[in-house]
Amino acid sequence: MNESIEKEMAITHEDFERLFSRAFDDEDYTVDENRYLMNTEGRRLEIELGEPWVRKVALLELPTTTVRFEFTGYAREQQQAFLDRFDLAFQRGGG
Repeated sequence: MNESIEKEMAITHEDFERLFSRAFDDEDYTVDENRYLMNTEGRRLEIELGEPWVRKVALLELPTTTVRFEFTGYAREQQQAFLDRFDLAFQRGGG
């Protein structure tokens, strides 16, 4: 099964690399410019970072990147497990 998901994230490419490498240092993945590729047990996940842009909210400017996930060979549960882990790794505290 192939499925694509896109998320808009308030993050720079540099911060994405830093957080991704910390969260998934136990995974076998490669990086080619703005594309991350993970091959595991017959499954393939490609994560592509779009061009960075700035979102303006009132006086606030947030660096923003569209992140596209292309899942190939993932069961729905495996896909959701990855996204849950990803979201947890990229959460930021606020208050």
